[in-house]
Amino acid sequence: MPQFSKQHNSIVMNRFSWSFFAAVLLLNLQSCIQSEVLPIEPAITAITLNKDTIVSGTEAFVVTIHFTDGNGDLGVTETHPESNAFVIDNRTNFVDSLTIPFISPNGTIKSIEGEIDFTFNSECCIPLSGIPCTPDADYPPFDQVRFDVIIRDRAGNFSNQMQSPPMYIMCPN
Repeated sequence: MPQFSKQHNSIVMNRFSWSFFAAVLLLNLQSCIQSEVLPIEPAITAITLNKDTIVSGTEAFVVTIHFTDGNGDLGVTETHPESNAFVIDNRTNFVDSLTIPFISPNGTIKSIEGEIDFTFNSECCIPLSGIPCTPDADYPPFDQVRFDVIIRDRAGNFSNQMQSPPMYIMCPN
């Protein structure tokens, strides 16, 4: 039976260690490269506002939705021009029906994710009495609004409904 020297054992051990290290590295790299399997329904993952306080009736703000869509059929086209985003004022249940522009998937990967900004010109306080957004109404010092948002893809699938953080509105005196 052949005798192996200590040097030969360390070479065999080093080759085994490097092979094992390389295999683990490749498995980790492969898990990073594989795309996440997303459901075909769009999903809202977060909502942010660019401001937490505005002046009633005079100040614009942006609602940003963070989304995913597993089959990448989000946004309007000539054959699907209808509204596909719905922003609901939780104080009045008024629904702003908006449109998401066509979003093109990247090559053969159909899953998409990203952010969409909706800019609103202003928001008014809800008066204690009188007509909203008029100087003759009686307003509290501040109002607070949250927005619920839902999106729809071209196949008619609706996303989850998610609520924004609160935005405070400084009312006229």
